[in-house]
Amino acid sequence: MSKQLLSGHVVEELTKEEQKAIGFNNFVHGIVRLKPEGWVYPGTAPTFLDRIYNMEFRPDDVLITTFPKSGTSWMQEIIWTMVHNPKLDNPKAQESLWLRSPDFRCVGTGKGFGDSEKMPSDFLKYIVPYIIVLPSLSSLDIMFDLKTLGGKAPESYQKKFREQCPGKNEKEGVTLHLADAEPSPRILKSHYPFTLMPKDVLDRVKVVYVARNPKDMAISLFNNFKMFKVFEFESEKEEYFKDIMNNKMTLGSYCPYWPHVKEAWGKRHHPNLLFLFYEDMKADIMKELGRINEFLGTGLSQESLENVARHTSFSAMKSRGEPITDPVFDKKDDNEVRFFRKGTTGDWKNHFSPEMQKEFDQWIKENLAGSDLSLSWALAE
Repeated sequence: MSKQLLSGHVVEELTKEEQKAIGFNNFVHGIVRLKPEGWVYPGTAPTFLDRIYNMEFRPDDVLITTFPKSGTSWMQEIIWTMVHNPKLDNPKAQESLWLRSPDFRCVGTGKGFGDSEKMPSDFLKYIVPYIIVLPSLSSLDIMFDLKTLGGKAPESYQKKFREQCPGKNEKEGVTLHLADAEPSPRILKSHYPFTLMPKDVLDRVKVVYVARNPKDMAISLFNNFKMFKVFEFESEKEEYFKDIMNNKMTLGSYCPYWPHVKEAWGKRHHPNLLFLFYEDMKADIMKELGRINEFLGTGLSQESLENVARHTSFSAMKSRGEPITDPVFDKKDDNEVRFFRKGTTGDWKNHFSPEMQKEFDQWIKENLAGSDLSLSWALAE
C-alpha cells in the first residue's frame, strides 16, 4: 500500500528482491522509493519527511544543502567559523563538527523553533532576512536505521542527547531533538532536494547550495562508504559508478543526482539562494568567502576572512581529526581511507578507466541537454 506525502510524492516500499538488486539491504526498516523523481531512502524516511515539509525555522538559522560529498563539511565549517568563530577563539570549535553543526536530515516543529531571543544582539544587524543553508535533508536519524548500528545513534550522539535533551524520547529523532536544543544561531545541514522541502523555503530563509564535478563526487562517495565499517559495502568502483548513473545508488540514499542539482540551479536567481561550485572554492577561496560574506551579511573584515580561510583549509581541518570518533567508525589501521581524504579537484582522472570516462561524460551530456547549466570543465576531452 503506497503512501502520499505532503510534498505530493508517493512512497513505495522496495521488496527484498528489489533491495538485493540495488545491492543494499542493510536497513532495519528496508528501503523506499519516492515518485515521481525516484528518490531512494531508508524505510524510516516517511516518518520525518512530512515534518520537514511543515518545518519551522528560527530567524537566525543557517542551513547548508548539497548532494553528498560535494563540499558539505567544508561549507559547514566555513559558515560555522564565519558566524561563531571569526577570531578563532571559540572553545566550542574543539567539538566535533557533526555535533556542533547538526545534520538537519530530520526536522520537526515545536517549542524552540522560531525562538530568536537567544540570538546575539550584534548578530541581528547582519542577518536580514533569514538564514538557512541546505545540503540535503535526509536525516541522520534515517541513516541510524542501519542494522550494523542496531537501529540506534552512535554513542557520541547519544551522550550529547542525554546531556542536552533530558526527558526527550530518542525514538522521536535524536538529531531532531539535538537540533531543537542547539543554541542560536544554528548552522544546519541537509542533503534533501528542494522538492522535499517546504515550497516557500526560499521566501523564508537564505540557502547556500554547493555543487561539485559529479566525477569527483562519485570517487569521494565511493571512498566514503568504504571508510565507514557500519556500511556493508562490497561494490567495486566501476560497478558503483554505473549504479550512480542508473539511479541505483542506495548507500547514500540520495539518488537520483541530476534532479537534485538541476532543481537548485533553476532557483539560483532567487535572492535567498547562493549557488556555489566546489571547484570555484578550490580555485579562489577568498573570492568565494567574499560572496558568502556578502550573501549572509556577516560583515567580516578581510583579516577575519583570511582567518576563516586558514582555519577551514583542507590541511587544517584534517589536522584537527575526524568529524566523528565513535568506535563503530574506526578502521583497522591508519593506512585505510579516512573522512578527510584529499580535498582536491580532478582526482577522478586517477580512478576512471577510459571506458568509464566515456560513459560518465555521455551521462553528463545527456542530463545537461537543454539546460543552461554547463559542466564542460567536468568532461574528459
